[in-house]
Amino acid sequence: MSSLEVDVIIDDCFLDGAAKSMARKYKERVNPRADSIISEIFKKEGRDLKAA
Repeated sequence: MSSLEVDVIIDDCFLDGAAKSMARKYKERVNPRADSIISEIFKKEGRDLKAA
């Protein structure tokens, strides 16, 4: 089962209609500041972000 399928199941079980709508609205967006911070942490630890 892919992570996308698991996400859909979790959304159906735990989110109400409004929360599902908000989750879908931001699903494909990336927070550049958070991405930068996480990338720096992984770089300092010497780990590959895609392997996480």
